[in-house]
This record gives sequence, C-alpha cells and structure tokens, in this order.
Amino acid sequence: MARHAALALLIPVAGPRYLKPTLRRWSANSSPFVHSSSKQVFERRTYLSEVDVYDADDKAVEVMVKILLASGRGEHVMLNVQKYSTGE
Repeated sequence: MARHAALALLIPVAGPRYLKPTLRRWSANSSPFVHSSSKQVFERRTYLSEVDVYDADDKAVEVMVKILLASGRGEHVMLNVQKYSTGE
C-alpha cells in the first residue's frame, strides 16, 4: 500500500524490503496444581517490511503518511516514519 501511495504521488521509492519476522513464544498452564506439567504453547509472529522514499518534498511525504493512516488497513498495522535531510 505504501509503494502504491508513493507512486501515485510521483515519489521515487525502493522496496518493499521484507525483514526477518520476529517470533515470540510463551506457555501457560492448561491445568492447575497437580497437572502443571501439561502446558499450552502460544506464539506470535510479527512481519515487517520497509519502503525507502528518495528525493521527496516534505509536503508530499506528509500527504503520503496521511493517505496511509486514513486507508483503514487495520488496527494491527504500524507505521514508522524517519526523515533524513542533507541540510540544504
């Protein structure tokens, strides 16, 4: 979605680059006291991807972020924006 929004605004992008998923496992007792050796194992996988935006105007990036936040892709989607400038 981020790549499509950037290309619609004529912003040059590279990616998406898929990063290694993080895996978190934990267990809980399924029975109390005597049967504590029987446990249920749960796991959560978090998938990450990264899109690099190059040579974009600050206003264009703000519009792209607003489009992505308003797209309604679900409450479990997180967006992280890091801006770098050359000092010009």
